[in-house]
Amino acid sequence: MKLLDGVPALLATMLVGACQAPVIQPHGTVNELMIGILEPGTNVVGNAAFQDPEAQPSLGNPYAGWPGVESAAVAMAESAGLLLIPGRACSNGQPAPVDQEDWIEWTADLRETGLASYEAARRKDQDALFDLSERLLATCTDCHVRYLDVDGEPGNRCMP
Repeated sequence: MKLLDGVPALLATMLVGACQAPVIQPHGTVNELMIGILEPGTNVVGNAAFQDPEAQPSLGNPYAGWPGVESAAVAMAESAGLLLIPGRACSNGQPAPVDQEDWIEWTADLRETGLASYEAARRKDQDALFDLSERLLATCTDCHVRYLDVDGEPGNRCMP
């Protein structure tokens, strides 16, 4: 019977550990996220604002057309959170400005625009995507002006 005395405490400890959120550590740079996820996604969403996705050649992509736009918009929205992970670095090795108010605001806007684009794509609403493309362009431009090639020098990236 003594062997079973510690079982409830052990089970409780295991359950608490299983319910805790995993620690997320960044692996890629901001630039790698941009090139790998955000630019392809925003390009698909942006193109759908001007050209009917169903009229575009699939080039062997089974997720072309409106489903492809939906997926790209979700990737855009979800990856915004990746830009906020503490410890993320820029391509020059500087820490990403994840604690800066404007960075947080622009990533939130990226997420909201991605979600709104997803809903528009689900409705196949090209006009809504056109309106959202202006918002997306403004958000990306504001962030790039502030954090991309500051003073034209790649070494100044992510340095407010």
